[in-house]
Amino acid sequence: MRQSRGTMKLITSLLFALAVVSSAQEAPKKDPFIKDKKPVVTPQPAEQEANITFFLESFTLPQADFAAWLELPEGREKLHEMVLAAVKAGTAKLDACHFARGKGGTRFTLESVDELLYPTEWFTADAKGFQYPVAFEMKQVGEKLEVEPTLEPSNMKLNLNHSFERVRFLGLRASKADRTLPGLVVPDFQEQRGPAMVSLLARLPALLHAIAAGEGQITLTFITPRVVPVPRPAQAPPQGAGNIVLTPRVISLERVRAWEMLRQHAEDGPAILKALKPMLADGSAVLEHVSTLSAKAGMGILHEAVRQHYYGTEFDPPSEGAPAKPSDDPKKPATPATSSSSAGTASFECRRIGFNWVAETTLSHEGDIIHTNIAFDLTSFAGNLADPLWDERYPEMPVFVSQKFTTGVTQVAGSTILLSTLNPPGDTGVNGCKDGGRVWLLFLTEELE
Repeated sequence: MRQSRGTMKLITSLLFALAVVSSAQEAPKKDPFIKDKKPVVTPQPAEQEANITFFLESFTLPQADFAAWLELPEGREKLHEMVLAAVKAGTAKLDACHFARGKGGTRFTLESVDELLYPTEWFTADAKGFQYPVAFEMKQVGEKLEVEPTLEPSNMKLNLNHSFERVRFLGLRASKADRTLPGLVVPDFQEQRGPAMVSLLARLPALLHAIAAGEGQITLTFITPRVVPVPRPAQAPPQGAGNIVLTPRVISLERVRAWEMLRQHAEDGPAILKALKPMLADGSAVLEHVSTLSAKAGMGILHEAVRQHYYGTEFDPPSEGAPAKPSDDPKKPATPATSSSSAGTASFECRRIGFNWVAETTLSHEGDIIHTNIAFDLTSFAGNLADPLWDERYPEMPVFVSQKFTTGVTQVAGSTILLSTLNPPGDTGVNGCKDGGRVWLLFLTEELE
């Protein structure tokens, strides 16, 4: 059926009107007097960087005094105060003082040990009963602290996996398979340790363990954790070459003086350095080491100021020799005679003696905070093992001293922090080593250039 032009125009107008009505129903009409509001985004403050420090104190006192304190109504709560009073009165002795700084979730290790090599395997005894050592193991003798903290969101409480051990060499003693023969020697060690996981409150000293020290004495070890925020600098760092400059510095002083400084200023490296200046001038404090290296962020840093010390690790035992032996079987040759021979060295190793440290740094996005992983090490040669029972026919066994700290820290560019103590071993019993009564302090300055 043919439709007129008027009819077509009417249908088109109706379809257009329906489309407009449908569109109006789908999208509500906007008020021209109300402007669109964009959601307000509140900027979130950057998470506060922080380090965790641990101040460890070890005291030896009569165990009867400790037992009496525990019977007091507030004995456990005021135990640290009573120990400090006993030190002042002279009835307790401060015999160890250590400090370590690191980040939560990071394990850091502090070593102050003599490395003692002792025989574990021996060659067959000769006709006179003499046996020669052919294999050795190494025992760390001294003090070793390992901590791995996990900080809770409040920054007031933390969980700590810890291990503080003390090992002392008591000397060699004879061990005989036949009491008529000279036999061989074995080492005796005294060990104190109490690894555990504990919860600690920041800034409050906590008793890690109380361990018998022999002859009616007991050793009490306290640790005081502190959460040290890393403040962001007010000004942006200057634009330079983009290198990070690391300067570690080691200063030693008498233990009680160091202990008093650490109790007052453990969080403030510049304050301790300021207090050390007059002591360096009068000789009561000694600058043991200072060095400087620079590298780009993200690159490794290696410092070595060492000498190579070679020593034997595998040995051939002496031989008495043997006469020739004729053969009873014509098809087998006779055994020829062997001559006697002295002991010999079959293999050597090398130990690097001196200061050695490695580090790797990263820079924050803003370029003002430096994150550093560092291992600082001093190795010394303390002579060969000397003991009345170490026979002159045995091989020379070197004794090495290791003062080492490994950690990861955060600090502001251009600042100086007290990183750790780096004490030499105390009364380890190795080669008659006695406690020197000194504490070594390791500072770290980091700058941008």
